[in-house]
Amino acid sequence: MTNNNLLATTSWKKYLLPRNQRVRNFLNSRGSDVFWQICQNIHEAYRDNRNELMMLIHPNLSHAIIIPKKDYIEVINLALKHFTKDENYEKCIKINTIKNDIITKTKALSDIS
Repeated sequence: MTNNNLLATTSWKKYLLPRNQRVRNFLNSRGSDVFWQICQNIHEAYRDNRNELMMLIHPNLSHAIIIPKKDYIEVINLALKHFTKDENYEKCIKINTIKNDIITKTKALSDIS
């Protein structure tokens, strides 16, 4: 756990992976909003070349989550799984566009090197 900008942070895995009933309940009730906001912010963070994304995903949580750049695609895949389960294919299309943008730009940058 680190302390960035006087805000306690924790790994995204603590609140986005359904490891216990409390997290499952949170994701069942607010998962669509949370995952969509995270995907949009990951896209922006990637375009701005940020090394990590820090977000407060619920006002009653005592910690913000940190998503390192290396985990962006993993979190996007988790969001796709959530929206596929909910049969929200319109969001899946939008999230796949974000994912493809990140993958394509990463590949293009590695081709230059």
